[in-house]
Amino acid sequence: MPSGIERVTSVIANRLVERGFDVSIISLWGGLEPFYPKHEAVTLYQLFSSQVRSTNKWVAMLRRLGRFPLASWRLRRLLRQHPQDILIDTDYLLGQVALPAVAGLNVKHIHWEHFSFNLDLDKPHKLLGRRLIARMTHGIITLTQRDREYWQKGASVRGAITAIPNPVPFEMPEVNYQPDTLIVLAVGRLNYQKGFDRLIEAWAVMKNKDSAGTANWILRILGDGEEEQNLKQQAHKLGVKNSIEFLPATKDVDYYYRHASILAMSSRFEGFPMVLLEAQSYGLPIVAFDCDTGPAEIISDGGSGFLVHQGDTNAFAQQLMGLILDSELRIRFSRSARDSVAQFTSDVIVVQWQEYLESLVSVK
Repeated sequence: MPSGIERVTSVIANRLVERGFDVSIISLWGGLEPFYPKHEAVTLYQLFSSQVRSTNKWVAMLRRLGRFPLASWRLRRLLRQHPQDILIDTDYLLGQVALPAVAGLNVKHIHWEHFSFNLDLDKPHKLLGRRLIARMTHGIITLTQRDREYWQKGASVRGAITAIPNPVPFEMPEVNYQPDTLIVLAVGRLNYQKGFDRLIEAWAVMKNKDSAGTANWILRILGDGEEEQNLKQQAHKLGVKNSIEFLPATKDVDYYYRHASILAMSSRFEGFPMVLLEAQSYGLPIVAFDCDTGPAEIISDGGSGFLVHQGDTNAFAQQLMGLILDSELRIRFSRSARDSVAQFTSDVIVVQWQEYLESLVSVK
């Protein structure tokens, strides 16, 4: 499944082009068509024709590391051939590739943080990389005010730190919320980050507590990933395999949002979870773990959904069951979800981007 970073980058690029900006997207690897819609005026560049691959993960890692200096050189050559006013990286590793590439060029380098400054602080190279970026880039964009504060406290920052949330990645749909589809939807890559193992555990706890009231409800998990077989085995072991559907990732998420009554998010960490914005735009009430950054700035606890203390699967099961057993509460949460997500439409967010970028180029 393509990343949420790729999706939101495409949305912002497309909307900025519509407002008269000249936008290019530079990727490390080529050879693949964009998964998400791209405005015809957005130019694509690739630094390498294909991705480094190997059956041995250590060999693959060393080969990727070996490409970093070459990637910087190719990026610098591209920036000289096609001058840009601003270069925005979307990852701390890409930021380190960009630092030597822009040295001495008349290019404003901005780091766009899609997770959190505090993520992986136990790995010294990542902390060092973020601090290096903070000292040498012209500015940092975070997705939440909380992460903005983390950057301010944790690094000596050269430029301004600005919080701009991600937008809903599509036009607000016309919906007629269905509170009684008997489906709880979960969407995301099947990996450690998304925590579907915790969701399945909570689902089993809930089913064991009230097998009658929740008997006909289905948990539908939409996504691909390396944990798929482990998750299926877990569902079998816990005795809930018959009430859980695993479906592959798809572009047609619209169908699944329209045919669900609740959205569950079990992530261990996020930057700004797009799945919550998408679900709210369809009026879905939400039960989500309150991971460090993201959910608390999207969900009104007790208003449009429930925020659960991180990792407490019993509490997650309890809140999910309460929502399943109360259709009027689902309807009330649904109305609030549609109201609250209006602040995250692309029309609103692109104005913040435009003002930010124009302020950068006005400063010499």
